[in-house]
Amino acid sequence: MLPALHLDGEKNMTSRVQAEAGVLALTLIALFVTASVVVEIVADEDVVALIRTAIHIALMPL
Repeated sequence: MLPALHLDGEKNMTSRVQAEAGVLALTLIALFVTASVVVEIVADEDVVALIRTAIHIALMPL
């Protein structure tokens, strides 16, 4: 069952911001995973290790 929409403007705005932040986070994760796969296909081991480290650092706050 889906939760009811808030009629209060402030709560509705908070929910909308949280939803947009979630979509942004998922988009960034997908981009990082795609980049790491492409780098593994075309690059050497040092570059792969660098990209993986950057991905882990970027995703730590999530």
